[in-house]
Amino acid sequence: MTTPTATQRGAPFAWIKRHPLSTYFLLAFALFWGLIPLTTVSPTLPLLLGVFTPMIAAIVVSRLTGGPQAVKRLLRRVLIWRVGIEWVVAAWSIPLCCGLITLLAATWLGVRVAPQFSLLPVGVLFFILAIGEEIGWRGYALPKLLNEYRMSPLLASLLLGVIHAAFHLPLWFAPGLTPPLYSIGSFFASSLCFGLLWTWLYRHTNGSVLIAAMFHGAVNLFGNLFYLGIPSPLLNWLMPAGYALAVLIVILFERGSDNQPVF
Repeated sequence: MTTPTATQRGAPFAWIKRHPLSTYFLLAFALFWGLIPLTTVSPTLPLLLGVFTPMIAAIVVSRLTGGPQAVKRLLRRVLIWRVGIEWVVAAWSIPLCCGLITLLAATWLGVRVAPQFSLLPVGVLFFILAIGEEIGWRGYALPKLLNEYRMSPLLASLLLGVIHAAFHLPLWFAPGLTPPLYSIGSFFASSLCFGLLWTWLYRHTNGSVLIAAMFHGAVNLFGNLFYLGIPSPLLNWLMPAGYALAVLIVILFERGSDNQPVF
C-alpha cells in the first residue's frame, strides 16, 4: 500500500484555492440537497436547516482560502446598516407592492382571494432565516462575480438568479415536501428578477448583506401572505410579472437620475 505524498494530500486544497466560487456552489448544493432525506423525519426540518447551508458553505470556503480574516470580512457585511432609510424602505416595499399587485390582479381576473394572515408566523420565521442564505449568495458569491470575475452587474445578476433557482429544485421533487404553488419555470423567471433587484440593492448599500436579507425575507413574508389561494396557472405568470415590473421601474428610475445605471 502506497502512502499519499504531501502534494497529493494537498491537491484538494489547491483546487479549492484555485476555484473558490465553484467550491462554494458545489458545497452549498451538496449540503442542502443532502438534507432532503430528512423529510422522512419531518417535512420542515430540511427547510429550516437548509436556509443556513449557503452561509455554512461560504464560511467554510472563506476559511480554507483566506483564513480567519476572510471569515471576519464575510460576516462583517451583515453589520453594514448605515445605508440610508430609503434602501430599507425599498427592501420592504418592493416585495410588499409586488405581492399586493399580484393579489389585486388575481381579484380583478375573478379570483376571490384575501391575505392569509394565519400564515404570518411562518412568513416572519422565514423572514428572519433569510440571513442564512444571503451571507452566502450576496455576502460571498456576488462580490466574487463582480470583483474577481469582473462580470457585469447584469450577467452576475442573471447567473446568480439561475443558480439560486436551481438550488431550490428539491422543493418540487423531494418526497414528503408539498411543492410550492408556482411552477419551476415561474420560480426561475422570478429568480432572474430577484437577482437583478438584489444586485441593485447591493451596489447602492455598499454590499450590505443585511439589506439583501431584508429583501429576501420580505419576499418570503409577503409571498406567504398574498399568494395562497391564487390558482397555480394564474400565479405562474402573475408572480414573475409583478417582479419584472419592479425591475422595469428600477431601470427607469436609474436612467432618470444622476446615478450610474446598475444594469
